[in-house]
Amino acid sequence: MARKQVSIARRRALVARCEASGQALHAFARAHGIPYSTFYRWSRRYGQGARQHTAKTSSVDIQMVEVQVVDAPKVSPPSQSLSLELALPGGSQLRFQQGVEPTYIAALIAAVGDVVRC
Repeated sequence: MARKQVSIARRRALVARCEASGQALHAFARAHGIPYSTFYRWSRRYGQGARQHTAKTSSVDIQMVEVQVVDAPKVSPPSQSLSLELALPGGSQLRFQQGVEPTYIAALIAAVGDVVRC
């Protein structure tokens, strides 16, 4: 079977019609005689979701930070019960067992605070 070349404008139009119809990709592709894998690729490339993804990623500001490892204060061995849990901006969490020196926790929070920015 020979492959048909479909213009980018036609691909975009078909994807837009599918999105407007609310029909499932596989059903729309089947109704128009297009292999599902091909139409799925078109929808990812030319569909509304592709434009939203591009818009989100184009405004990302990536910054490199230098991290230095320093000698940490000596800590006593932790026991099995959890005594402190901190939620940081961005969803990271720090969990400390009972017996961890408060000076160690303070130093770690200060170091992480210099790196984590929202």
